[in-house]
Amino acid sequence: MTYHINDNGFNDELNYQTSKSNDVIRIAAIGDSFTFGNYVNTDQNWPSQLELMLNRQSEICKFEVINMGLGAADIPYLIRRYHDLGKTFKSDIVLWYESGSGFSRDSEMTYEITKDCKNPRFDSNSDDLDINKIHYCWDEAQKKINDIYYDVDDFIIHVSKYFDYFFKYSIGQSQLIYFTPNKDLNERSLYIFEYLDQRYNRGYFIKSVEQLPLSEEYRLLDHHPTVMGHKFIAEQAIQILSDHDITQQCFR
Repeated sequence: MTYHINDNGFNDELNYQTSKSNDVIRIAAIGDSFTFGNYVNTDQNWPSQLELMLNRQSEICKFEVINMGLGAADIPYLIRRYHDLGKTFKSDIVLWYESGSGFSRDSEMTYEITKDCKNPRFDSNSDDLDINKIHYCWDEAQKKINDIYYDVDDFIIHVSKYFDYFFKYSIGQSQLIYFTPNKDLNERSLYIFEYLDQRYNRGYFIKSVEQLPLSEEYRLLDHHPTVMGHKFIAEQAIQILSDHDITQQCFR
């Protein structure tokens, strides 16, 4: 497994200039470790695979997909990261993949809770491992965070102020496509997602994509995507882009 961090600070094979030619459609891919590509090579993460697929399928357009994802990052941090590093690339589309836990994640609080956590369920020498044993400390952190943001409307207020900033100061003329599998959202997350969809009419909030299959061909033991899993996400993204007003002409 090899990560190539480019000159821009992104897990990407290529270095990108902030300017681009008019015939290039530039996509900024943002998200957490599912987008960054934990546990797969840089050329195997879904943004890299998406760029390759798009340029193979379209004879009309030239695509660039810049991977701005970062593992364990929450919504406020990803918005700030895009504002500080990403917006200078003037992407046509910001493609944000939600892995399912972003609506209940607070990275700073999670770090403080998990840094000294002792996992009584985990034995590295055991063959009997499952997601609940691996994620014990993470789950404990989520319980405490949910206690703090017990009222879902409190969390909506917390998240909305960052999205307000994002649309006002960061995204510029780019269009946001925020996509997630409906089945990966619990009732709380689904409520937040639908609120954001109604509040921000400048973005496309899409929850109708297929869930990443739970088999070992597509997911690792801790549920991160395998290489085939990243290919699956890239294919979901192509289906969305083929119907989008900016990119649909590329697939005629």
